[in-house]
Amino acid sequence: ARGRRCLKRSSPRFPVYILAHKLLLRPLPFPSFVTHHSLPDLLRMAIFFGLNIIFAWNRVQYSGDFNQYGYLTIANGGLALLFGSRNNLLSLVTRVPSTTLLMFHRWVGRAAVFYASLHLYGESRDWIREGEVSTVFANTRIQVGLMAWLSLALIFVTSLSIMRRQQFEVFYY
Repeated sequence: ARGRRCLKRSSPRFPVYILAHKLLLRPLPFPSFVTHHSLPDLLRMAIFFGLNIIFAWNRVQYSGDFNQYGYLTIANGGLALLFGSRNNLLSLVTRVPSTTLLMFHRWVGRAAVFYASLHLYGESRDWIREGEVSTVFANTRIQVGLMAWLSLALIFVTSLSIMRRQQFEVFYY
Protein backbone atom coordinates (compact mmCIF):
# COMPACT_ATOMS: atom_id res chain seq x y z
CA ALA A 1 0.00 0.00 0.00
CA ARG A 2 2.58 2.48 -1.17
CA GLY A 3 1.56 6.08 -1.39
CA ARG A 4 -1.55 5.66 0.75
CA ARG A 5 -1.69 7.10 4.21
CA CYS A 6 -2.40 4.78 7.06
CA LEU A 7 -5.16 6.27 9.16
CA LYS A 8 -5.32 5.24 12.75
CA ARG A 9 -8.82 4.33 13.77
CA SER A 10 -10.15 6.03 16.84
CA SER A 11 -11.03 3.89 19.79
CA PRO A 12 -14.70 2.91 19.88
CA ARG A 13 -16.92 4.93 22.18
CA PHE A 14 -20.06 3.67 23.80
CA PRO A 15 -23.24 5.60 22.95
CA VAL A 16 -23.89 6.23 26.66
CA TYR A 17 -20.43 7.81 26.98
CA ILE A 18 -21.06 10.06 23.97
CA LEU A 19 -24.48 11.12 25.31
CA ALA A 20 -23.07 11.89 28.77
CA HIS A 21 -20.23 13.90 27.20
CA LYS A 22 -22.65 15.95 25.09
CA LEU A 23 -24.95 16.62 28.05
CA LEU A 24 -22.14 17.66 30.37
CA LEU A 25 -20.49 20.05 27.92
CA ARG A 26 -23.67 21.65 26.65
CA PRO A 27 -24.18 25.23 27.86
CA LEU A 28 -26.65 25.48 30.71
CA PRO A 29 -30.23 26.46 29.81
CA PHE A 30 -30.06 29.93 31.35
CA PRO A 31 -30.29 33.19 29.46
CA SER A 32 -26.91 34.24 28.06
CA PHE A 33 -26.65 37.25 30.39
CA VAL A 34 -26.77 34.93 33.43
CA THR A 35 -24.16 32.37 32.40
CA HIS A 36 -22.79 30.68 29.34
CA HIS A 37 -20.83 28.03 31.20
CA SER A 38 -21.20 24.29 31.15
CA LEU A 39 -21.78 22.06 34.17
CA PRO A 40 -18.08 21.14 34.62
CA ASP A 41 -17.19 24.84 34.67
CA LEU A 42 -19.73 25.51 37.40
CA LEU A 43 -18.50 22.50 39.39
CA ARG A 44 -14.91 23.75 39.15
CA MET A 45 -16.04 27.20 40.23
CA ALA A 46 -17.95 25.73 43.19
CA ILE A 47 -14.88 23.74 44.26
CA PHE A 48 -12.66 26.81 43.94
CA PHE A 49 -14.98 29.05 45.96
CA GLY A 50 -15.63 26.29 48.49
CA LEU A 51 -11.92 25.82 49.15
CA ASN A 52 -11.40 29.57 49.41
CA ILE A 53 -14.23 29.87 51.94
CA ILE A 54 -12.90 26.96 53.99
CA PHE A 55 -9.38 28.44 54.13
CA ALA A 56 -10.63 32.01 54.70
CA TRP A 57 -12.90 31.18 57.63
CA ASN A 58 -11.55 32.56 60.88
CA ARG A 59 -12.68 34.49 63.93
CA VAL A 60 -11.35 37.93 62.76
CA GLN A 61 -10.98 39.39 66.23
CA TYR A 62 -7.36 40.50 66.27
CA SER A 63 -5.21 42.13 63.62
CA GLY A 64 -3.09 38.97 63.45
CA ASP A 65 -6.12 37.06 62.19
CA PHE A 66 -5.89 38.98 58.94
CA ASN A 67 -2.51 37.40 58.13
CA GLN A 68 -4.46 34.44 56.81
CA TYR A 69 -5.82 36.64 54.02
CA GLY A 70 -2.27 37.59 53.06
CA TYR A 71 -1.42 33.91 52.68
CA LEU A 72 -4.55 33.37 50.59
CA THR A 73 -3.51 36.30 48.39
CA ILE A 74 -0.15 34.65 47.77
CA ALA A 75 -1.76 31.27 47.06
CA ASN A 76 -4.33 32.70 44.65
CA GLY A 77 -1.68 34.87 43.00
CA GLY A 78 0.43 31.79 42.30
CA LEU A 79 -2.56 30.03 40.78
CA ALA A 80 -3.32 33.10 38.66
CA LEU A 81 0.18 32.94 37.21
CA LEU A 82 -0.25 29.25 36.48
CA PHE A 83 -3.58 29.72 34.69
CA GLY A 84 -2.65 32.86 32.76
CA SER A 85 -0.62 31.50 29.85
CA ARG A 86 -2.30 30.20 26.71
CA ASN A 87 -0.20 27.11 26.04
CA ASN A 88 0.95 25.55 29.27
CA LEU A 89 1.64 22.15 30.73
CA LEU A 90 -1.40 22.32 33.02
CA SER A 91 -3.70 22.59 30.01
CA LEU A 92 -2.09 19.52 28.43
CA VAL A 93 -2.11 17.41 31.58
CA THR A 94 -5.65 18.22 32.74
CA ARG A 95 -7.05 18.46 29.19
CA VAL A 96 -8.81 21.68 30.16
CA PRO A 97 -8.90 24.13 27.25
CA SER A 98 -6.85 27.30 27.58
CA THR A 99 -10.00 29.43 27.27
CA THR A 100 -11.38 27.75 30.39
CA LEU A 101 -8.05 28.27 32.16
CA LEU A 102 -8.20 31.97 31.27
CA MET A 103 -11.65 32.09 32.87
CA PHE A 104 -10.12 30.51 36.00
CA HIS A 105 -7.32 33.08 35.75
CA ARG A 106 -9.91 35.86 36.05
CA TRP A 107 -11.67 34.19 39.01
CA VAL A 108 -8.44 33.54 40.88
CA GLY A 109 -7.17 37.05 40.17
CA ARG A 110 -10.33 38.60 41.54
CA ALA A 111 -10.08 36.41 44.64
CA ALA A 112 -6.46 37.53 45.11
CA VAL A 113 -7.50 41.20 44.93
CA PHE A 114 -10.32 40.56 47.41
CA TYR A 115 -8.04 38.82 49.91
CA ALA A 116 -5.30 41.43 49.51
CA SER A 117 -7.83 44.17 50.25
CA LEU A 118 -9.09 42.30 53.32
CA HIS A 119 -5.51 41.85 54.49
CA LEU A 120 -4.72 45.55 54.03
CA TYR A 121 -7.90 46.57 55.83
CA GLY A 122 -7.32 44.20 58.72
CA GLU A 123 -3.70 45.17 59.18
CA SER A 124 -4.27 48.93 59.00
CA ARG A 125 -7.59 49.45 60.80
CA ASP A 126 -6.06 49.53 64.28
CA TRP A 127 -3.32 51.93 63.18
CA ILE A 128 -5.86 54.28 61.64
CA ARG A 129 -8.11 54.08 64.70
CA GLU A 130 -5.21 54.86 67.07
CA GLY A 131 -3.69 57.57 64.84
CA GLU A 132 -0.37 55.76 64.32
CA VAL A 133 -0.48 55.76 60.52
CA SER A 134 2.56 57.98 59.95
CA THR A 135 4.78 56.02 62.36
CA VAL A 136 3.67 52.64 61.04
CA PHE A 137 4.14 53.59 57.39
CA ALA A 138 7.75 54.50 58.16
CA ASN A 139 8.35 50.74 58.34
CA THR A 140 9.85 49.39 55.09
CA ARG A 141 7.81 46.17 55.23
CA ILE A 142 4.57 48.15 55.40
CA GLN A 143 5.66 50.37 52.51
CA VAL A 144 6.42 47.33 50.37
CA GLY A 145 3.05 45.81 51.25
CA LEU A 146 1.22 49.01 50.36
CA MET A 147 3.05 49.25 47.02
CA ALA A 148 2.19 45.60 46.32
CA TRP A 149 -1.48 46.30 47.02
CA LEU A 150 -1.43 49.42 44.82
CA SER A 151 0.18 47.41 42.01
CA LEU A 152 -2.44 44.69 42.38
CA ALA A 153 -5.21 47.30 42.36
CA LEU A 154 -3.76 48.82 39.17
CA ILE A 155 -3.66 45.40 37.52
CA PHE A 156 -7.25 44.79 38.62
CA VAL A 157 -8.53 48.11 37.25
CA THR A 158 -6.77 47.67 33.92
CA SER A 159 -8.03 44.09 33.61
CA LEU A 160 -11.71 45.01 33.83
CA SER A 161 -13.45 44.13 30.58
CA ILE A 162 -14.31 47.75 29.77
CA MET A 163 -10.68 48.81 30.03
CA ARG A 164 -9.34 45.64 28.41
CA ARG A 165 -11.58 45.97 25.36
CA GLN A 166 -11.26 49.71 24.81
CA GLN A 167 -7.64 50.26 25.92
CA PHE A 168 -5.93 46.91 25.38
CA GLU A 169 -2.41 48.37 25.36
CA VAL A 170 -2.96 49.85 28.82
CA PHE A 171 -4.12 46.44 30.05
CA TYR A 172 -1.27 44.63 28.30
CA TYR A 173 1.52 46.84 29.60
